[in-house]
Amino acid sequence: MLPGYFRKKILKKTNICFVPTSYNILPKNNHPTLSNFENQKKLCKKFNDIQEEITFKTYPNLINLLETKYSKEAVFSFLDFGGDQIDQYFILKKKFPNIKYFVFNQKVINDDFIKLKKLYNFKDLIVINNLKEISLNYFDFVNFGSVLQYVDNYDIILNEILLRAKKYILISGTHFYNANSNRKKIIVEQVNLLPKKLYLFFFNLDFFLEKFKNYGFKVVNNKKNITHYIDYKNFETINLFDLKYSDIFFEK
Repeated sequence: MLPGYFRKKILKKTNICFVPTSYNILPKNNHPTLSNFENQKKLCKKFNDIQEEITFKTYPNLINLLETKYSKEAVFSFLDFGGDQIDQYFILKKKFPNIKYFVFNQKVINDDFIKLKKLYNFKDLIVINNLKEISLNYFDFVNFGSVLQYVDNYDIILNEILLRAKKYILISGTHFYNANSNRKKIIVEQVNLLPKKLYLFFFNLDFFLEKFKNYGFKVVNNKKNITHYIDYKNFETINLFDLKYSDIFFEK
């Protein structure tokens, strides 16, 4: 394998972001995260000044989508699975004052949210720490923002959430393929962030949609994600085609 510096230069030049691997499971501690508490406090101050979303989102049209489903006065529960920035909570509360906002992430991020809630006395912000706590609630709208592919036990998580999701599920910024293959998923290395190494799943779309169908969900929209261009040409060498960086919206 080429040294990291030269590998990064070559991959950047060819616009390759992901390469296939022979792994069967994601490495442990695949997506390490550090505390972001001070930056979160800065987001609190900035949002208070400008009253607008600040951080990048994999689905920029989330508010527009919600406005087609809920009135400003609607009372509904929203699970932000993988949510990591407090301005998402702020913009949702601004647009829908009666929303009940649940957030689930790695422990270090959850701990930051808990401290923010305590420090500022945020209302209707509920931090979920594990699957058991998910099983104790129901959610009108579930948002997966480019997160499932980085989670090793995603299948267990999906099974639990599909039982608790009442109406809508949005999965954004996720890689799918269509292939005459029995492989439900493959593991790839993310190389556009070298020297940082990340691994993630690409999902077989047919298997994925079948799971949602079994829980009574239908596809309303399946569109190409607009936030990034991904070059998948190098996957033709393993006979994997029709790859797409997708946003899929489900309704029950």
